[in-house]
Amino acid sequence: MRYFLFASLVLLVQACYYDNEQDLYPAGGGNGGCDTLNLSYQTHILPIMSSKCQSCHGSVSPSGNLSLMTHAQIKEAELKVRDRINRPSGDPLLMPTSGKLPSCQIRQLELWYNQGAPNN
Repeated sequence: MRYFLFASLVLLVQACYYDNEQDLYPAGGGNGGCDTLNLSYQTHILPIMSSKCQSCHGSVSPSGNLSLMTHAQIKEAELKVRDRINRPSGDPLLMPTSGKLPSCQIRQLELWYNQGAPNN
């Protein structure tokens, strides 16, 4: 009788267990949906720069005399960009001034620079 109760309890516990596909395999292969494979300047980097940087660093007289309009300018400004996007929230030198970039965009920029900032 004891064996039957124990076996029933084990089966009951096992029957309640299930794997949730979203928990096991989150979008983007476990990186929270952040596309970091096959990064390209046109698809990933330019949209970040266009929406977050070029309003201040793209006019005739760019802020801080730093223009981020072309691939060459963005590549050349690597150290400055890395420094400014990785500052803690609240730091007056954090860029963009509207607030810290999402971690996905920071990761994409970092990886793209690590790959030699290809113009692809």
